[in-house]
Amino acid sequence: MLLAIADTAMGQSTTARGLQAICTKMSQSQATEYLRLAMALLGQNHIPVSPLNYRIGYDYVSGKDDKINEAFDDLVNTGMPPTAEDLLDTYRKFYVQDYGVLEGLRQELVSILSNAQSDFSNSGNHLEGYANRLSQFVEKLDCMNSPAGLSAEVDRVIADYAGQ
Repeated sequence: MLLAIADTAMGQSTTARGLQAICTKMSQSQATEYLRLAMALLGQNHIPVSPLNYRIGYDYVSGKDDKINEAFDDLVNTGMPPTAEDLLDTYRKFYVQDYGVLEGLRQELVSILSNAQSDFSNSGNHLEGYANRLSQFVEKLDCMNSPAGLSAEVDRVIADYAGQ
């Protein structure tokens, strides 16, 4: 709950957080281990355990993104504890911007594809199969939470279309 409030305050939509939670599958024991490791990581580096810092630490120990790990390593390898401003800048760089851009892109794609699907369905002329594929694509977009996943799905739809 605190993370959702912090994300909302930082400009990330709660819809994006909800979609991420739905689309992510992790065992209880794995999540608990990441929690333990993230708390230890923050403590070892004299970083206050705030929701934003915890998220960076959690993603670091889970290996979510090598770029996050590199940025965190750069922050803590200066010999001084990272400043609150440095940590906030890191959070904004990897979460607020990415999720905001991705959410905007996802919403625009859903709108465009929904309109195209409607047009194709109304036109007949053997386009029903393509309209069904677009419908499936729109459903998958609702669970996309990474630019790489979105890109792979777009490539798949283009390949399907080219194959017809």
